[in-house]
Amino acid sequence: MKISIACDHGAYELKERLKAHLTGQGHQVTDCGADSLDSCDYPDYARPAAQLVADGTCERGVVLCTTGIGVSIVANKVKGVRCALCHEPLSAEMTRRHNDANVLAMGAGVTGGNLAERILDVFLSTDFEGGRHQRRIDKMMETEQMSTPIGREKLRERFDYWCGKLRLTPGWDVKLEWVEDPKWRKTGDFKIDCTDRKAILMLNAANPKQENLEEVIVHELMHLKLYPLDQVTESLIVSNFEEGAPAWNFAYRQFFESLEMTVEELAKCFLLEFGEDKELSFGRCAKEKSFNELFDGLNNLE
Repeated sequence: MKISIACDHGAYELKERLKAHLTGQGHQVTDCGADSLDSCDYPDYARPAAQLVADGTCERGVVLCTTGIGVSIVANKVKGVRCALCHEPLSAEMTRRHNDANVLAMGAGVTGGNLAERILDVFLSTDFEGGRHQRRIDKMMETEQMSTPIGREKLRERFDYWCGKLRLTPGWDVKLEWVEDPKWRKTGDFKIDCTDRKAILMLNAANPKQENLEEVIVHELMHLKLYPLDQVTESLIVSNFEEGAPAWNFAYRQFFESLEMTVEELAKCFLLEFGEDKELSFGRCAKEKSFNELFDGLNNLE
């Protein structure tokens, strides 16, 4: 299992012990720090560990501080994370069975090493029961969508900013429209007229599925930026393979999966450098392969 782990100075020794415990069991551990007993701030380490779980890079996370309270609060601020602070194995078992918790928090000042290992083992080995508990988790996660979003005027400002930053304008005439239909299932989509180089970015105003709408804007505009690549590659696939044939399906799946993750990776790079809302939400790509995983199985060029 891929597991992220993080701590502050107060839990450094416990983190090192649990990391050795996990690697000894064959787990792949990503250590997000801290790396010493020197005084530090727990959000700097707990947040990256939780984000690795939220974006699907790691399956579970472990965050540690003196009491476990601070890191659990930080982890639960990351969209998609359900972090449980546990002091004994029963809580670890129940939060996995009923809450499908994906991050475990513990306190080095209140939980000894042997007990912490037992709690961690239970947390990793217990499966989610689903059923009625899934309904409750769905309601729980809806709360993430209830935070006050960026206002439309501000989003329009960011839209204009990104059209310029990505050098889409003045070459393209790009407009922003809001979709008020609650039955519209997408968060964002484009209407494109290649002949006149016009495009309309539609954003879901009634029921957005992604929290960071600035990220949606950048992601969709990046698709428009790479639209020539989309069209050229689709033409090559259509002209070389019979529609519906296994080769046609394979080529389409491989290309569009790679394109989607490439666009998402580029969007995040630009957001982290130039964006106002840097709290990445990963949206529809959360369960897709990470950008680096797309390289698995590729051969070196001769």
